[in-house]
Amino acid sequence: MLGSAAGTRNRGPKHGHHLVRIWSYNQYLIETYDKENELSFATTPEKHLLDEWLFFQASGQGPYFGRALWFSYFHKEQLPSAKERYYGEIKRITKVLDRALEEKEYLVSNKCTFAGLAFVPWYWGVAAMGGAKPGLYAEVLSENPNFKAWLERLSARASVEKAVAARAEASAKK
Repeated sequence: MLGSAAGTRNRGPKHGHHLVRIWSYNQYLIETYDKENELSFATTPEKHLLDEWLFFQASGQGPYFGRALWFSYFHKEQLPSAKERYYGEIKRITKVLDRALEEKEYLVSNKCTFAGLAFVPWYWGVAAMGGAKPGLYAEVLSENPNFKAWLERLSARASVEKAVAARAEASAKK
């Protein structure tokens, strides 16, 4: 499963260069190993639309969802206004996805892509926020039926189910 954490330092295995952001590394992996374009595109405008969603995830969803989790669980001082701001961003970003998915099964050309899959793990975090914001995940799903159906489609993929199982196993070991 493709990650979305920033600040990870990776070395490109074939070229010996350092890639500092996880998204740079994910793009490197896709461009290097997805030669059949199973999760990507080689044609325009699809390739550019894929990049648009990738950048929306990396610059919008990742930071805002991460801040919602931070202020909910890790920040020493309780700041209700910060929490509410980022809960609102979770709703807004999900609404953007819901609207984009009207009458479509996937974000780009009705094909599952690595950019679409990048959104999934952050919603695991939203689901886990029940203790901090009860009902948020259920609300997001009920208010966004296109998004909900899309998330269910992506979550039913064998690779995503495998990632969920690996995550659960790693969590159980802690």
